Amino acid sequence: MTFKKRPAVIDIGSNSVRLVIYEDFSPATTIFYNEKFSCKLGRFNNDNSLTETAKQHTKQALIRFKKICDSNNVSVIKAIATAALRDAVDGENFAQELKSLTGIDVTIISGNAEAVYATKGLLYKIPHACGLVGDLGGGSLELSTIHKTKILYNSIMSMPLGVLRLQNDISEIFNIKNYETHIQKILEKHIQFSTKTPLNDGEKNFYCIGGSWRALLTIYMLHTETEIFVLQYFTVNTADILPFLELIIHQQFDTSKIKTDTISKRRMSSLPIAALILKMIIQEYAIENVIISSAGIREGILVEILPFQRETESSSLSYAISEANLRARNPLMLSAFIKNIDQIIPDMSDKQKLLAEIIVYLSDIAYRCHVDFRAEYIFDYTLYSHLDDLTHLERLVVATAIAWRYDPDFKPRKNFSAYLEQNKNLFYFARTMGLALRYLYSATGLCHKAAEKITFIRTSTSLEQKIIIDSDDDTVPPQGEMSSKRYTALIKHLGISINE
Repeated sequence: MTFKKRPAVIDIGSNSVRLVIYEDFSPATTIFYNEKFSCKLGRFNNDNSLTETAKQHTKQALIRFKKICDSNNVSVIKAIATAALRDAVDGENFAQELKSLTGIDVTIISGNAEAVYATKGLLYKIPHACGLVGDLGGGSLELSTIHKTKILYNSIMSMPLGVLRLQNDISEIFNIKNYETHIQKILEKHIQFSTKTPLNDGEKNFYCIGGSWRALLTIYMLHTETEIFVLQYFTVNTADILPFLELIIHQQFDTSKIKTDTISKRRMSSLPIAALILKMIIQEYAIENVIISSAGIREGILVEILPFQRETESSSLSYAISEANLRARNPLMLSAFIKNIDQIIPDMSDKQKLLAEIIVYLSDIAYRCHVDFRAEYIFDYTLYSHLDDLTHLERLVVATAIAWRYDPDFKPRKNFSAYLEQNKNLFYFARTMGLALRYLYSATGLCHKAAEKITFIRTSTSLEQKIIIDSDDDTVPPQGEMSSKRYTALIKHLGISINE
């Protein structure tokens, strides 16, 4: 058996040391293995040196991580260290000690480099992102601005506002006034000596990166009983989240009532600081939408490791293509299906065209599942898959369309009814996609040559199907009973006639 070569990233931060192994070197790669040690390197001795306990934990982590990498065919390890080793008086010496011990070359990166990597990681998952990006770690806060998919390098700021650093610097139990004064001074100082780029209309988004903000938004989603519980690209209007932030800041929110085993007690204790920083950034930059990203610095480093760039502008489409090549019965026919869909729905918006492609590429990955449960399986699988640059609504559209491709009588769970009622046009589009694919799979008999020879002519009142057949060509199977019924169902849904 031949094993895939894999890349790995080790992130040595102020709070934790983390290993992420990625599945392969493809542009749509996903996480293969993920583990962290809570080492607390950012808690310095009085002379700003690393504590012996933190160093020992970090050594243990890297020894273990190296063995895990060796056992999983990792061919490239990229290890970086951020604020803790950057600021510690013995940080460079410790990096060399780690290399001698494990053979892993640890690069201590600057605050600006940290901001760039975090922003590249965000763009890896959400290529169309625009607005302000903030990466909150244990030792520092990095800000950068994205305008028209480009990083504005003159807007980058790295500030000593990490959660662990604030607790060390202020050295007292959380006090709103003292912390707010301290944070404001640092913000003003760095903004004064940097380029604060005004955010244009449509760009007043704040993309949150880092464990403390992920924990904060997870609590918010649980508190508001968000129907689609996917953290990546979860978006909330600032008018909605600010009252929640106030409750957290003033410690008037009872987190014990929120049932989750994914957030540590240490992370819970830092929520008021994370909430205060977020609130102050929202006010400083007049932010309108807060968006959480599960991708950040490690994915930014991954981009540099990958040997080629992503072929599409959408990370979700890249993922869908990858899944089709891995799981679909005949991926060769899918490009023809996309052409057919464009003919059946000729007035699609750019967003609908993207969703249509994603739906087509994911439309045949459930065939190994039992036939009675394919719709339910693919609905859940798609809804919670790596569609990282789609909104929650767009995820639901894609998942529902593919479920209808398997079973036109499939009904999404009751808690999604509000989405269906409020977005009827999108779900009409999803229904059309499902019924069209249901017909195409039957009509072509999974033969890509047959799919390439079918075309449609759509008018406002009719749909005409044409099949290019050579005199000696039998690649297109004749219409069967099942395909005839499915074509009739599509026409009935469209409310038009068949043009024979």
